[in-house]
Amino acid sequence: GNVGIGIGNASPSVNLQIGGTTPTIYLGDSGAEDTKLVYRGNQIDYYIGHDDSNNALTMGFGTTVGSDAVLAISGSKVGIGTTSPSNIFHSHGVTHRFSSDSYNVVYIQADANNDGSNDDIVLQFTTGNSNTVKGELRYDESDDKFEISAGDNQNHLTIDSSGNVGIGETSPSERLHIGGDYADFRIYSRTGIEIGTVAFNEYYTGSAWANDDSSIVSGSMRFSDSRDSLEFGVRAGGSTAGYSTSHLVIRSTGR
Repeated sequence: GNVGIGIGNASPSVNLQIGGTTPTIYLGDSGAEDTKLVYRGNQIDYYIGHDDSNNALTMGFGTTVGSDAVLAISGSKVGIGTTSPSNIFHSHGVTHRFSSDSYNVVYIQADANNDGSNDDIVLQFTTGNSNTVKGELRYDESDDKFEISAGDNQNHLTIDSSGNVGIGETSPSERLHIGGDYADFRIYSRTGIEIGTVAFNEYYTGSAWANDDSSIVSGSMRFSDSRDSLEFGVRAGGSTAGYSTSHLVIRSTGR
């Protein structure tokens, strides 16, 4: 015999089966009210409902619409951890904790074949109807590197697992490795401001090298706008805060 209720179906095979070409269920009316479907569980309940106060379709824990919401769709906006998304994608809330600081973390896990293997992860930014790639963030699993590109797979900036950074170099061998046919490195400053410095803060204490104080500069290469000069300085055994004294000065006159 029949095992359930059939609507538009004479032989239901489940508790409730609705047949027809466009089966539809309406919950509620045009008035201001929350509507929901609740899934009862042994340990916890889940709901899918319409939150009338935010005019959003929400999914969450428990039985109260809008409470403990995990996902919300409001118009064309999607919210995770918020029932009032303010943009196309809006994530809110503390989902993971590192040390004493709290962060809102979004995990992207790549497993193309659903077999537990690791794969590259790519986040692309496109424009226009042709979906032309203008930039991308990529994790290269085979080389264990994080890459940033302007365009499709150009790898303009690479960070490897050792913390080395490459600009125009996909295999950086130093903390900062600038590659390419023209490996330019420029420091710009506002006119009239005496700033434009490459500083080295490692210093010798007399028994060991230390670099735990960024205010102590033991060596520097600096352009002085007021003096119109390029200056090099070293502080031997420096342990006093500030910049090293300039020992070599090259002025625009060549002296």
